[in-house]
Amino acid sequence: MKHIRVLKRHGSPGLREDIFLALACERRVKIIELLKSGEKTTQYINKHLNIHPSVVSRHLNMLLSTGLINVKREGVSAYWSLSEKRVLELLTIAEEIAKDIIKERKSFYKSLEDEKL
Repeated sequence: MKHIRVLKRHGSPGLREDIFLALACERRVKIIELLKSGEKTTQYINKHLNIHPSVVSRHLNMLLSTGLINVKREGVSAYWSLSEKRVLELLTIAEEIAKDIIKERKSFYKSLEDEKL
């Protein structure tokens, strides 16, 4: 069963902004990267993030509320999976943009240093 709850900030649904907010956290991106290879248990995610389980739970619920991940509960176990694979493409594009910006900045600072000489 798919659970989707849209976050509400300042009284407006703003799902696009909530998705970017969810992806703005390194730990939530790590969770998505863990899930790209398939369904994972909460315990598996806890082990690989090496942070307190309550913190992992908050991050999982944030991603769940945006609709980026799903949860399937069986007894006391929870199994998490990506519900939207395109988020991986979005992360790849963001990484490419970041690399390009870093490259441009290095070039700019190098040109400033060259002007001083």
